[in-house]
Amino acid sequence: YCEMLPFMLFRTAMGFVLHPDPRHHAAIIKMSNGHAAWCSIAMKAEWKCAVGKAARDWQSALDSTLDGLSSPCDLAFLFIPQSHASALREACAAAARRLSPNVLIGVVGSGVVGGGLEFDAGQPVMTALAGTLPSNTELRPFTVTADKMPVWSQLFSSSSPQPFFLMFADPFSAVTQAVSCIDEAWPGSVVAGGLSCPQFQTSATLALYEDGSECRVLPVGSVLGLGVRGPRVEMHTVCAQGASPVGPIFRVTSGRDNMVSALDGKSAIEVLAGVAAAAEGDERLLKLLRRGLMVGIQAHNDVHVEGDKLRTEDADSLQTGAGTGSGDPLEAGDFLIRQVLGVRGDAIFIGERVRPGMRLQFHVRDEQAAREDLQLVLSRYRLAKQFSGRFLAAPGCRLPSPFVTLQLSCND
Repeated sequence: YCEMLPFMLFRTAMGFVLHPDPRHHAAIIKMSNGHAAWCSIAMKAEWKCAVGKAARDWQSALDSTLDGLSSPCDLAFLFIPQSHASALREACAAAARRLSPNVLIGVVGSGVVGGGLEFDAGQPVMTALAGTLPSNTELRPFTVTADKMPVWSQLFSSSSPQPFFLMFADPFSAVTQAVSCIDEAWPGSVVAGGLSCPQFQTSATLALYEDGSECRVLPVGSVLGLGVRGPRVEMHTVCAQGASPVGPIFRVTSGRDNMVSALDGKSAIEVLAGVAAAAEGDERLLKLLRRGLMVGIQAHNDVHVEGDKLRTEDADSLQTGAGTGSGDPLEAGDFLIRQVLGVRGDAIFIGERVRPGMRLQFHVRDEQAAREDLQLVLSRYRLAKQFSGRFLAAPGCRLPSPFVTLQLSCND
């Protein structure tokens, strides 16, 4: 399954929303390359999600996937399992010949989902999503490699309407820097996407086809992005953590790079042992701690750092369970969830750069919490859209809904 990008959390749904137009009825197509998927089709600007049959031969797996899709199309995605990753270039080139898209993006995941079906790692099944976009929609593919970045301000000829960006990256890429560059060049733009899942550190996992060009596989360490903008399309996102907090909130009092050395003045491993000890007797929680330990972090800007340690007077004034700098208590959405990568001595290594003064709380990956949280944020989105005043149904038409939705998940 596509892992989440560092700027995202665990379960993220991104939907393309068609602006109201009396000539069209907005309809829903929802597709996922995470754990849950759903799909329904009822729109002139047709989008379809297809899932193929299991086949050890990549050509057979691809053919069965593409049989139900229409050609030509504006944009297509092909999600390929690790078992067929060696045929990434050939599969994407063949899909481009069949679908005749303007842009096709190929991504390798450890498993794929489509049409309401889930296929775990090792099952040789492909999924695809393809369709058309409203007229006058611009598509601007771009790549970021280890030695080259695009000229961000030149992706689009003008600043209006505001573009949004889809990004897929392998885990060894400079994706965080790329996101920062987009934030600087296009302030306020929506950015969403996922990390691919290579079998090996040397495995390529991303491919791009553009109309008029040959399909190409990007080198390891690349980001594959797509800028999209148009007068009648925009991207909305909702994000669910997919993790439950365990224990109190701590302060990082010593740490550097991605290493957490001390929390509230105690060694990080000692603090973690205390959290585990407090969970004794709760078998479910202990199991989650063993198989899905994460951390939630939040940057804090009103402290001073000397070297890799929090300044003594600031450390003394900070207490476990402190709220935000404004005095407000922290809530689940205030944390960014990151992987625990390992332990060395008394230190814990996480998938994020740390700075003394950051607040940190241990979390566990929790499928039930992820599902409930996703349902909650989708309900909130639906209500917010309904009462925002921006989306008013034309006479005889219902309130516009997303016409295509991707859900990315890295939960077990």
